[in-house]
Amino acid sequence: MNYSAETRPAGAVKTLLVEDVEFSFRWAPPGKFWMGSPETERSRNRNEVLREVTIKSGFWILATPVTQRQFMLTKKRNPAAFCSTGSFRYRVVDLDTSEFPIDNVSWNAAAIYCRKLSQKLRKAKEPFYFDLPREAEWEYACRAGTSTPFFWGDTWSPDKANCNGRSPYGPTAPLWDDDGFTLERPTPVGSYPPNAWGIYDMHGNISEWVADWYPAYEDSPECPELFAEWRLPDSTEESLAREFPRERYKIFRSGSWREGAWAARSAARGFVSADLKDWSFGFRVVLRDIE
Repeated sequence: MNYSAETRPAGAVKTLLVEDVEFSFRWAPPGKFWMGSPETERSRNRNEVLREVTIKSGFWILATPVTQRQFMLTKKRNPAAFCSTGSFRYRVVDLDTSEFPIDNVSWNAAAIYCRKLSQKLRKAKEPFYFDLPREAEWEYACRAGTSTPFFWGDTWSPDKANCNGRSPYGPTAPLWDDDGFTLERPTPVGSYPPNAWGIYDMHGNISEWVADWYPAYEDSPECPELFAEWRLPDSTEESLAREFPRERYKIFRSGSWREGAWAARSAARGFVSADLKDWSFGFRVVLRDIE
């Protein structure tokens, strides 16, 4: 059934083939939501300032993080640490990692991927282009109408998302558990239940780059430029700003297989240099209309 953008239901599916590789998108409709976290949320960071945000235009968001198979449309060599030639190949012995999320990519590499894939769409005369989601779009799609730390509630469990179980999360969870469940690697995308809009892996598995510079969505005195861990006793805001200039830092979301479940909360935000590559960093894309 065909819908206009105004009447298209949340979670509607759009499939796109790029050189015979499938990309499955879900529709996030226009709407309002509360971005950030309340002060009562466990493990809350000061940069998660709660505010109402309006998403004026609906958008198509990839139902999963970009996979290694999808990423290889623009590369000759797989950069992932978790593949048969990667630095963590011993953790994926005898596993087909083509449906694992791409990892070990910088924000810069993700942006270049979007540009190259958009060029392929243009050659195929498709009226769309690939882009990284804006931070507000990412959290809106992650929450899918919910307001709890995770779309399913307020406690992480290993059947819900791929996080480091040695640092679990929830009102009854211990602060640290040396026997906690952890895979110490990503899993194939879509291995855990989707949210109400049919979107997978928005909590854990791989950290996802978004388009924005830090602090982007907030830009207020309540939103510190740098994480507390980076503050030295004899440092000032001015000296830190010079050492870590704002324009260098891009935001990532979702947490990963590597971090504790607190980092996989819907509101959790991180930021690092745009040229950083890491075993826990990947991304997903959105599909935008060419105007």
